[in-house]
Amino acid sequence: MPVLAVPKISHPLPQPRTDVLILDDDPGVGRLFTRLLHRAGYSVSCIHDPENFAEAYKASRPEVVIVDVILGRQDCCTVLDFLGGQKAPRVPVILTSGYDHRILALAERTAKRNGLTVAGVFEKRHDPERIVDLVRRHRVVPC
Repeated sequence: MPVLAVPKISHPLPQPRTDVLILDDDPGVGRLFTRLLHRAGYSVSCIHDPENFAEAYKASRPEVVIVDVILGRQDCCTVLDFLGGQKAPRVPVILTSGYDHRILALAERTAKRNGLTVAGVFEKRHDPERIVDLVRRHRVVPC
């Protein structure tokens, strides 16, 4: 009886998709958003360093990205430029900040200039559970 050769897979198997990727330099805010989204049934990946964003994005393949506008001494422009440079489909972006609404408006204009869909802007000091509504509004179905 002949032995059948099993072909080798030349490309890695796809990793499970993450519903939501959060970038926030404040670990407390990251934990809060993660907890709220987990309770709503979403899979979440949270990072605190914008230097690691591109790698985390490629690994998690999120349905929605939540980005803090002010990241320590950096702002979100590099992250928005990266997201704008990705092939379609581009993921919706939710922009958050603990600062003035004018900062959020500037970030929203930057995101739109990069061709991104802004799913919402969110001032952190207001009702944090609203973040779940913003994710739901963009038809992300929990894993």
